[in-house]
Amino acid sequence: MFALITLPMIVLGILLVCVVWTDSKFHKIPNVLVLAIIVSGIVFQTISSGLHGIVEVIVGLFAGLCIFLPLYILGGMRAGDVKLMSAVGAYLGFYTPLAAASSLLVGGIIGLLIMAYHKKLLVFLGRYYEMIKLSMFAKTSYIPPPPGDPALIQFPYAIAIATGTLIMYILMPEALL
Repeated sequence: MFALITLPMIVLGILLVCVVWTDSKFHKIPNVLVLAIIVSGIVFQTISSGLHGIVEVIVGLFAGLCIFLPLYILGGMRAGDVKLMSAVGAYLGFYTPLAAASSLLVGGIIGLLIMAYHKKLLVFLGRYYEMIKLSMFAKTSYIPPPPGDPALIQFPYAIAIATGTLIMYILMPEALL
């Protein structure tokens, strides 16, 4: 069954393409694009569902923030990525955790592919194996990555967020207005 393409999907798609382009080119997610996603999400949710739409926006913004903020605090993500996931939540409301999970899965796959491309995947997996062994015998299990470690390779995470959102929509077309 094919989903009907709606104006909110088109607007969010265009805005996400712009975010992916700027993140890929400049490694920065402009606040103006994040704000455009939030404002357009508010407008579409309000038109679509009235007061319930505002509740959806608030839930989505908060869910995106709460899911990605710990990753920012731990240093695994940049602030723009957190703001982008939260902004996408303005469109997705209660479905935001599914899009966030899809985005994290896509981001993990991209990260593993990048490490495999740089022939660093075994080094990365070896470090995590050592952390698992350490966690069995010590109170701490974290081993900080040394300089040059493949865990320090960065990529524009907007790609993962946009792809994860698209995957969530394909699997659950009712999620986007």
